[in-house]
Amino acid sequence: MAKAAVRRRQSRTGPYSHRPSRTTQLFRKPPVAEISKRFPATVPIEPGTWSSRVAAEQAVTIRALIAQWREETKFTSSVEDIIFHPAYQRVMAKGKAALNCIFQDLEQNGGFWFWALQNITEQDPVLPEHCIKAAKEAWLAWGREHQYL
Repeated sequence: MAKAAVRRRQSRTGPYSHRPSRTTQLFRKPPVAEISKRFPATVPIEPGTWSSRVAAEQAVTIRALIAQWREETKFTSSVEDIIFHPAYQRVMAKGKAALNCIFQDLEQNGGFWFWALQNITEQDPVLPEHCIKAAKEAWLAWGREHQYL
């Protein structure tokens, strides 16, 4: 019994015990405060009202989900894995409240937001012959037209 306790203590006090594991470093989620500093909330609601605070908090949550999705899928090449990622699905579930954040992220970083935009807006301004760049521009034009950008 004493040897087992000593082994457990040694494993916790080894030369690398002060470092977080590689897995922890790879899958660390950035704190919401860090994300809100990098991506300030821009929500078109009357400032100072209760609904503006709720919308701003929701925008911070959506931006955190977007950052998590980008981080966890940056080395993924499968479109299915990218659009069926839990964070992407949660952003889609936010509905029209997520459109400002999605359009801003699409404009700044590009990405596979076409599926979410089509499902949330029930529109598709992209023609079948459009390439990815043209599809991005079509969606950004649609977002500007409907005042999401």
